[in-house]
Amino acid sequence: MTDAAGKRSKAYSGHRFLALIAIPTMIAATVLCLTAFAALHWAATTVDRAAAGRQKALMSVVVDNLRSSIAHDQESVTVWDDAVLATRNPPYPTWIDANLGTWMHTYFGHDGAYVLDSTDVPVFAYEHGSLAPLQTYAHIRSSTSRLAAKLRARLAAGDTEGISDTNLSLGESDFAFDEGRPAIISVKPIISDTGTIPQTPGTEYLHVAVRFLDGSFLSELSGKYLFEELAFSPVVMAKPGWESYPIHNAEGRPIGNFVWRPDSPGTELLDRILLPTAAGILALLAALIVALSSMHRRAVFERQAADRIRYLAFHDALTELPNRHAFERRIQEVLAAQPKHGAVLYIDLDHFNVINDSLGHAMGDIVVHAVSERIAAVCGDDVYRTGGDEFMVIVPGRTTQAAVETARAIIAALVPPVIIGDVHAFVGASIGIASFAEAPANGFELFRKADVALYQAKTMGRGGVAVYDQTLDAEIRGTAAIERDLRSALARPGEIEVHYQPVYDAKTRKAVAVEALARWRHPRHGLIPPSEFIPIAESTGLIRDIGLVVLEAACSAAVRWDISLLAVNVSAVQLRDPGFAAQVADVLQCVGLPPEKLEIEITETAWLSPGGFGEASLAALRATGVAIALDDFGTGFSSLGRLSETAFDRIEIDQHFVKKALQSPRDAAVVRTIIDLARAHGSKTTAEGVETAEAADFLTRIGCDDLQGYWFSKPLPFAEIDAMLRPQTVDAG
Repeated sequence: MTDAAGKRSKAYSGHRFLALIAIPTMIAATVLCLTAFAALHWAATTVDRAAAGRQKALMSVVVDNLRSSIAHDQESVTVWDDAVLATRNPPYPTWIDANLGTWMHTYFGHDGAYVLDSTDVPVFAYEHGSLAPLQTYAHIRSSTSRLAAKLRARLAAGDTEGISDTNLSLGESDFAFDEGRPAIISVKPIISDTGTIPQTPGTEYLHVAVRFLDGSFLSELSGKYLFEELAFSPVVMAKPGWESYPIHNAEGRPIGNFVWRPDSPGTELLDRILLPTAAGILALLAALIVALSSMHRRAVFERQAADRIRYLAFHDALTELPNRHAFERRIQEVLAAQPKHGAVLYIDLDHFNVINDSLGHAMGDIVVHAVSERIAAVCGDDVYRTGGDEFMVIVPGRTTQAAVETARAIIAALVPPVIIGDVHAFVGASIGIASFAEAPANGFELFRKADVALYQAKTMGRGGVAVYDQTLDAEIRGTAAIERDLRSALARPGEIEVHYQPVYDAKTRKAVAVEALARWRHPRHGLIPPSEFIPIAESTGLIRDIGLVVLEAACSAAVRWDISLLAVNVSAVQLRDPGFAAQVADVLQCVGLPPEKLEIEITETAWLSPGGFGEASLAALRATGVAIALDDFGTGFSSLGRLSETAFDRIEIDQHFVKKALQSPRDAAVVRTIIDLARAHGSKTTAEGVETAEAADFLTRIGCDDLQGYWFSKPLPFAEIDAMLRPQTVDAG
C-alpha cells in the first residue's frame, strides 16, 4: 500500500468511527447529561427554597427580639440608684455622659441617647458618638412623645405587666424614622435599684435609646447571623432570588424591609458536582476515542506526557502558577532587559499553619488556590508560587512606590475570607519588596533581599509591607548576634539572673508573694532589658531553656522565704510544649516547694493568640495544685467575652489602667469592673504598676486583693530580696 493509500485508509477508518461509534455515543452522553442536569437543577432549586425559608424564619425571630434587646441594654444603667441621683437637679452631666451616653454607645452600639425630666423636657442629649445640644432632641420628639406618654401612664397606674427577674422595669419601644433613618426607639424609666429613693410613679426621669437599623447595625446583624449582603430598603427590592422581611411599627404601618441574598446550598452543591461529573463523561469519551488505534494513542500519550513534564518542571501542580524554577529563569530575563527599573515582591501568608492544623491540609490547599487567584487578579501573569504558602511577583519597569501600592492591593484582596462550604477561612499576608537597583543582574541576591524585607514585615506585626534597605541586613545580623550570645549565656551558669518583685496584701501592706523575673547580665553589654531578648528567645525556642532556669532558681529560693505564693511568668511557647507540666512537677519535687505555693502567669496576649496557649498544660498544672494567673489583663479587646473559657485563680490588672485610674473616671470604672468580674469568677486580683500612695489607697478601697509596683519595691536581685524575706523565717529558738 502506498503512503497516499495508507493516508486515505486512515481517513476512511476515522470517518467510520465517527459515524458509527463516536457521534452516537456523544449524542447519547449529551442527552443523558442534560437529563441529569435537569434533575440536579430541580433538586438544587428545592434545597435553595428550603434554605431561604429557614433564613426568613430566623429573621422573624431576630426582628421580634430587637426591641427587647435594646430595652435590656438600657436596664444595665437605668435601674440604678446612682443614675436616679445623677439625673436629678442639679444633674451631673459628666456622670450622665459617661454612663447613660458614652457607655451605651461604646458598649452596646446605641446611636443616640437622651434623658427626659419628669415633664419630658430633655436634660441630656447624645448623638453620633458625642454630646449634642439639647435642642437636637426636637427631631425625635414626635416619635418619642407617644412612647413616653404611654410609659408614664403605665407607671402612674402601677402597671407591672412584663416585669420579671430578667425585665426589671416597664418600658415602651417601637420602630420609627429618625431624620430619615429607620431606627428602634426604646424608652425606659430611671428608677432606684434598691427602692430607697422616693419616686412618684409617672414622674420618673426617662432614658431614650436610639439604634439605627442601617449602617453598623446591619454589619453586626450580618456577621452574627450570616445574612449575606444584608441591607435595609424602604421598599421591597426587586432583585431576582433575593429575600426580604417587612418591618412594621406598633400601629401596623410599614417602616421598610430587611433584604439579603439568601443561602444557596443546593446551587453550591450543584456547582461542585458538575465539574467531576463532566470530567467523568469526558474521560469516558476520551477512552473511546483513544481506542481508535494503539499507534495513534501511543503517539498522543507520548506527546501529552512530554508536554506535561515540561509544564510541571516550571509550574506548581496545585495552583498551576509558575514555580520557583520559572521565577529564577524569568527574573534573569527581566534583569537583563531592565536591570534597574522594577522590583520583586515576596509574599508569605500569615498564620497559614493555623489553617492547616485546624482545618486540615485539604482545606489548606483550597485556601492556597483561592489566594493564588486573588494575587493573580491583582498582579497579572508574573506571579509565582515558590513554596507552600509563599509567592513571588515580578513588577518590571515600576518604581518602588508603585510596587508598594501593588503590595497593599494584594493585602487588601486577601482581607475577605475564603469561604469553603460553611467554613470562613481568614488568611492575610506579609510582603517584602526588593528593588532591582538593590541587586542589578543578580536574581538570587534580589530574592535574598526580598526575603530579608519579608522578615522585617513579619516582625512589624504581620499584614504589613516592608521595602529592603541595607539597615535590614544589619538588624538581622544584630538579631543573630543576640541569639548566639543568648545560647552562650545559657551555657554559662549565672549569666541569666532572676530578680524578684514583692507583692503586698492590699489591707495589711505586708509582702505576701514575689514575682520572678528573668534578667540577662551580658559580659560586655551589661544588663540587657527583657524587651530586647525575650522576643528573640520566643521566636527561636530558647525561651524554654530560659524559663527552666528561672523556674528552678525561683522555686529553690522560695523554699527559704515566708511567703504564700511565688509567681513565675511563662511563655505561650512553653505552655504549648506537651512536657511542660511534667517539667514543672519535677522541679517542685526536686526543690521541695509545695505546688500550691507556685503560681504560673500567662499574659493576656498569649491567651488570645490564634495559635492557642497550651490549654492542656494549664489543665495538667491545675490538677497538681499549681495556681494559674492571667497577667496584663485589660490589654486584649476580646478578653471579657472569653474569660469564662479558662479558669484563673488570679487576674493581674494591667498597669496602664492602674496608672490612669485616678485621672480618668473611665479607666477607674474599668478597674472596678475587672475586680468585680474577677470576684464573680472566684479569682483574686493583683494591681500592677502601683506608683503612688493615692493609687494604693484607691485600689484598696475598691476591693483589690494585692498590690505590686515601685511604690512598694522595684524588682530586686536575689541577695536583696533574700535579706528582706529570710529573717522572717529564722527560728527564734
